[in-house]
Amino acid sequence: MRIGVCSDIHGYADRLGAVIAEMRAVEKWCLEDLIGGGPDPVRVIELARQLDLCLLGNHDAYMLAGSWWPQTARALRGRDALWLASLKPFGEPHGLRCWHGAPSNALNTFVSDATAADELDLLPRRTLGLVGHTHTPVAYVYDGSRYLTIFPEPDETVLLNPDRTVIANPGAVCGSASDSRAWWPELDLDQRSLVWRCIDVFGPPALEG
Repeated sequence: MRIGVCSDIHGYADRLGAVIAEMRAVEKWCLEDLIGGGPDPVRVIELARQLDLCLLGNHDAYMLAGSWWPQTARALRGRDALWLASLKPFGEPHGLRCWHGAPSNALNTFVSDATAADELDLLPRRTLGLVGHTHTPVAYVYDGSRYLTIFPEPDETVLLNPDRTVIANPGAVCGSASDSRAWWPELDLDQRSLVWRCIDVFGPPALEG
């Protein structure tokens, strides 16, 4: 069972389309922030609706609440807005735990080098969790006695010992105006492994706002 996992699209449909086209997986998931300043939120929603799992991101929630991205809110009407509003920031597909943010706060909290140990401590031993939000491809691991941080290289296979507790971040499809790389991992549930993929999308976009 192989799963492609992406996150943090921020309104850039060309990047999301390129990543989906590269995924070689049985299922395709997105940990969200579908919108957030990019030029084509309607097309992003159209692509995301075809995926097997989508969570709600903080940018999406702020837009729905009317506090951020009013222009995007006007563009997303009818069934697209209703679909986005139906999403949740947490899910448990195939027994995995997925958050946009963190175990302590599924929507807004960051899992970072500073907070990873505390977030791992909230989980039952041997949990495999996935988060987005920080735009950083990384895996945080607790082996029962120490905390480890793994920063993957593209196409590097990271084996996840079933006795360890893991929180992994896919990285971002569009995380920075100055970075033309789009990251996502492929998760093999049978081997309990992750392989982070990375493509270069020419003409790095400029985030608005």
